[in-house]
Amino acid sequence: MGYVLALLIGVSLLRSWLKRRRLLRIHERHRSQVILYSASWCVKCHRVKDLLEDQMIRFVVVDIESSDEDYAEYKSIGVRVLPAVLITGVMITGYQEEKIRRMTQRL
Repeated sequence: MGYVLALLIGVSLLRSWLKRRRLLRIHERHRSQVILYSASWCVKCHRVKDLLEDQMIRFVVVDIESSDEDYAEYKSIGVRVLPAVLITGVMITGYQEEKIRRMTQRL
């Protein structure tokens, strides 16, 4: 029983590590610490964009409707909610103003 539990914990840790690594590669590709996944029709996406601009945070907007490549990237991160903000390897979904402010203060 102990071996099974250890194996499950190991698999979980490996998955977390691989996901974090994938997210960091996305940062490298866009050359930005903050990436906003957005769509033109998403009102909350516009609110996040305004919030980041008000804080004078440099960020990249990935419009998931603009290309198949951008949509595939969005799907690959395992999120199905907009807005999705990737801040130094941490994903924030939905409009969470306090959490976004807290995470961007470190930049």
